[in-house]
Amino acid sequence: IPPKAETIIDVELTTMQKQYYRAIFERNHGFLMQNLKGNLPKLMNIQMELRKCCNHPFLIHGVEQNEMENLDKIIEEEQKNVSTKTSTSKQYLLEQRRDFERRRMDQYLIPASGKMVLLDKLLPKLRKEGHKVLLFSQMVKMIDIIDEFCEMR
Repeated sequence: IPPKAETIIDVELTTMQKQYYRAIFERNHGFLMQNLKGNLPKLMNIQMELRKCCNHPFLIHGVEQNEMENLDKIIEEEQKNVSTKTSTSKQYLLEQRRDFERRRMDQYLIPASGKMVLLDKLLPKLRKEGHKVLLFSQMVKMIDIIDEFCEMR
């Protein structure tokens, strides 16, 4: 077995992470209510909510739902502008679902977290070089997000 190599990389928070971090830290209920439409995260344990935010803002209750609603609205607008014909064939619906998942990954899931941006850049390089990677997280939801990322890539 080759010796373990550990590298620590400091990753900056994304704009979205900074906004939610500051709102949670300052207990800014106005910002949270406005952006999460009433799905206010539990601010009883501020440290845990801040840890969630540093990993990925979608770990905060209501953030992912809000962002996916925004993506749905964008896609609906684009479909209205592109064509007026609607197809309900299974192939068309499958393509729409794949497009939604791809856009969800590329436009929301990865850019929302500094750690995910780093993984998106680093993992293909390591894979090309033949390295093996083992990822740990204390948060199961974060592992689920990484799993979804790996499946899509």
